Amino acid sequence: MTTTPVQPEDKAEIAVLKTVAARLKEARQLAGIHDYQAVNWLGVQAIELTKLEEGIHTSPLSAIKKAAQIYGVSIDYLFGETDDWELCPEIRKERDFSAHLQGLFAAEQAKVAVKLVEQDSQITTLSEVVTTLAPAIRAVYDAMLRFWELNPHFDQMAAGAPVIHYLDLADKAGREATCKLVRTGLLSLAALQNYSIAETQEDQLV
Repeated sequence: MTTTPVQPEDKAEIAVLKTVAARLKEARQLAGIHDYQAVNWLGVQAIELTKLEEGIHTSPLSAIKKAAQIYGVSIDYLFGETDDWELCPEIRKERDFSAHLQGLFAAEQAKVAVKLVEQDSQITTLSEVVTTLAPAIRAVYDAMLRFWELNPHFDQMAAGAPVIHYLDLADKAGREATCKLVRTGLLSLAALQNYSIAETQEDQLV
């Protein structure tokens, strides 16, 4: 096959040539055909193929038609008349449907990612609340125990026993919440430093 060097003064032809050259290379790559294979199948030398794909030489119509057949694309695609490189209508439909499914899958993945971010934010907030609240409840509980120690009859006073009871429940709830977050890895073991080993064992941490 004989190729012709580009004439610089033919500006319109040069524009078409550049399009054909770019599409020839793109079509070959889309078809998964190596340049050494294209050389044999098109009947050109390696240097000629390079010049054709770089737009240095013009491509004979016979070569364009043959390339379209080998690469499985339309001649309109090689001339830039269409951007749809797939020649077979059925394969185009399958490709478009596959692209649609991929789009839906990507959209669902995006929704899941948003939910995960929201959940992560909620978990972080919960961890921060427990980290702050549980020690505070513990401090109040210890202070009340000290007050009771200094005032032995406090539990016999009006509303004294209920105060101790509810403080005990609040401390236990804070301890259990902390232990659960430690078990799930959302809090470190350092969060249990305010509790005794016996108390954590009571909550089945170990």
